[in-house]
Amino acid sequence: AHKGEVMVHKSYGYASLELSVPLPQDGIFEIGSVTKQFTAAAILKLVEEGKLSLEDDFTQYMDYDTKGRKVTINSLLNHTSGIPSYTEIPAFWGLSVQEQPRDSLVRLVEQNEFLFEPNEALIYNNSAYFFLGLIIEKVTGKSYGEYLEEVFFSPLDMENTYYCEQNGVVKNKVYGYNFTPGGLNQKPYLNHLWPYAAGSLCSTTDDLYTWS
Repeated sequence: AHKGEVMVHKSYGYASLELSVPLPQDGIFEIGSVTKQFTAAAILKLVEEGKLSLEDDFTQYMDYDTKGRKVTINSLLNHTSGIPSYTEIPAFWGLSVQEQPRDSLVRLVEQNEFLFEPNEALIYNNSAYFFLGLIIEKVTGKSYGEYLEEVFFSPLDMENTYYCEQNGVVKNKVYGYNFTPGGLNQKPYLNHLWPYAAGSLCSTTDDLYTWS
């Protein structure tokens, strides 16, 4: 799209290589880390409503031992907290296929040293956005998915954007493949407990255009 005009709207390839099913134009994809902009917008909406401040220490809203450091919500948003990203912690991958309380991941990250002092550097950080999701739930009393549905998806008629289903059958959902040196493989199992507010939304190109 350019200046409000849709220039190209079509699909390419296959939703299922095994069954030779063409990709539908309104295919629903797991959008991965594009999720983070929705998490950030939700936090900023809560700031706008006076329910939290960007300068708040995030430990006001969740239990985490920073060893005396102040880490603001703003630092979580900007990838400058110094907290290690859980996807870079080898022990996480054993947890990633399990059903465990989300606090299990918080405690795992907490055991690891800060990568740098808060606001001294910037490293892309999935832990920070996981924590922001927990903060949204703490402040609103709603699940992350419910809150986004209420404040963004429903008002904007984004009918095909939602927290990704773990096991549900969803019309037009595209499950995808991984490209490997040996060719395409079915993508591995992903438990959506863990990408969470850092990467667990599903959407379509139409809905993302609406959002943009």
